[in-house]
Amino acid sequence: GGMVKLFQGSAAAAASFEINSTYINSTYDNYLMFIDATPVTDAQTLRMRFLHSDSAHTGGDYFYECEVHSSSTHTYDHDAADHIRMVYQTPGNAAGEGLNVFCTLTQVNSTSRPTTVKGDYTVVNDSASSQGGTFNGGQDLGGRATAITGIHLYFGSGNIIMNDFAIYGVVK
Repeated sequence: GGMVKLFQGSAAAAASFEINSTYINSTYDNYLMFIDATPVTDAQTLRMRFLHSDSAHTGGDYFYECEVHSSSTHTYDHDAADHIRMVYQTPGNAAGEGLNVFCTLTQVNSTSRPTTVKGDYTVVNDSASSQGGTFNGGQDLGGRATAITGIHLYFGSGNIIMNDFAIYGVVK
C-alpha cells in the first residue's frame, strides 16, 4: 500500500466546504484527511455529512461520539443524528484560533458495511482553553446500503474558513 495526495487547498468563508466524487470515488476505499479550519462565528462545532450522488445527505441516519482528553467529558448520538459532530470543544474565530483535525474515512464504497470516520482534533479558543480530543462517527447501520461520493464540512452556525485541507487516498 501507500498514499496518493488527491487534493490540497484552502477556501474563503463559505457556508460549507465539500470534497466530491472527483476525489472520493471507487478508486480508493479509504482516505486520510487533514483539516485546518476557522469558524466565522465564534465557538461553533465542526460537523460532517456525507455526499450521496454529490449532494449532502441530511437524513437522520448518522451516529457520532466526541470526547475531550483533559476530562471525562463527552457527547454522543448513537442513532438518528443528522450529522457527525467532529469536535467536543468549540474553536474560536480570533487571530490564531481555530481547529486542526486528522482523520480517516473508511469503507466509502461498501454497500454492506457503514462508512465511518474517526480521528483526533485540537481546538484553540483563547490561551486558556486549547484542548484536544477524539471523535468517531458515520452512517447508522441502515445507511450502509449507500456508497458515499464525498464529504460536506460545516460549522453549527455561520461560515467556515478552510485554512488548509488535504486528502490522501490509501492504495488498495
